[in-house]
Amino acid sequence: MYDVIRTGERRTTDSGQRVSLPGAPGLAPDRTQAADLGLRTADTGLTECPKTVACEWIPAPYEEFGDGDYGNHDKGDRPASQGIDYIVVHDTEATWDTTLKLVQNPEYVSWHYSLRSSDGHIAQHVPLKDVAWHAGNWYVNSKSVGLEHEGFLTSPDAWYTEAMYRTSARLVKYLAKRYGIPLDRQHVLGHDNVPGTTTATIRGMHTDPGPYWDWAHYFKLLGRPFTPSAGPDSAVVTVRPRYAKHQPLYTGCVKAGQPCAPHGSGAVRLHTAPAEDAPLVKDIGLRPGGQDSTNGVNDTGARASTGQPVRRRRAQGRLDRDLVPRPEGLVPQSGRAADRGELPGAAADAEGRCHGRAGVRTGLPGGRGVRGDAGPGAGPLAAAVQAARRAEVRGG
Repeated sequence: MYDVIRTGERRTTDSGQRVSLPGAPGLAPDRTQAADLGLRTADTGLTECPKTVACEWIPAPYEEFGDGDYGNHDKGDRPASQGIDYIVVHDTEATWDTTLKLVQNPEYVSWHYSLRSSDGHIAQHVPLKDVAWHAGNWYVNSKSVGLEHEGFLTSPDAWYTEAMYRTSARLVKYLAKRYGIPLDRQHVLGHDNVPGTTTATIRGMHTDPGPYWDWAHYFKLLGRPFTPSAGPDSAVVTVRPRYAKHQPLYTGCVKAGQPCAPHGSGAVRLHTAPAEDAPLVKDIGLRPGGQDSTNGVNDTGARASTGQPVRRRRAQGRLDRDLVPRPEGLVPQSGRAADRGELPGAAADAEGRCHGRAGVRTGLPGGRGVRGDAGPGAGPLAAAVQAARRAEVRGG
């Protein structure tokens, strides 16, 4: 609360009202009476958190069941044994109490941190040196930290609170500084960006935190807002719709096929031509039979989210805007990194086929390419993912 008051805030509501709070940088809370209140002190235990957040230690159990079976995470020695390159943002699809019960079950999966919706309070469960089972992709698990945010992706206003956004951003900045993780969408991922390890696992990958997570606001809190860095004819663009005004139709929030209530979104749909009525790009990974993508709130088949880089294909001497029909949702970016293969991208060709699906999804290697391969421009980590596909996947 005090952080908001000190820095100020300006937001536009879903009804179009503008709310502005001027900052008061010198304001500080009076803590002199706190000691007399008899408040419970949380067990900080082995927590690894910044000093600016409330954090407690609620450990996830490590238990061996015999015959080489164990749960619910792997012991490790990161980053000495292997680097930590990614931070994965989840939502719990459960309440706080249920979330804590699940992570303390040795036969369930695990994650490093849970964040409470009401006040942004953090509970750490797995030491950062160890590998939690949270992403449904063993390679990503082994190289990442998992953050579970209390809430349900179809009810963002009820669960994705400002307190939780701000606490989460502080935690991510702390982790990024500690491990040298770049603050960009190629390294700060949604669970819905994580690719399956094989074609058989793609359809079971998760869809959280979903199209209503405000990535633009999140990265502003991280101190890395998405801004243009090249001219309008750049071959690489970053997806950046205006969250409050961008309200695409989604279905299935309450009942299958039923339209969701209008709401701002950080995701855009990928079309095969620059027109609203053009067919959506098909995802052969999600639908091997070639069925159409849909506007379902959990259908990630033809979707890209804020901050992700996308290549625009040159066609007939011009840049072809086949991917997204709304130019205002795309921000030009310098193409030099893409030329070095550091920004895995996607392009729709004349027939509307989509290549390099990992680039649209995450910038991660591998993903939903044809035949389950890495796809063009998958970057220097593609070989590692090919090996990971042969490994057992733990977590979900």
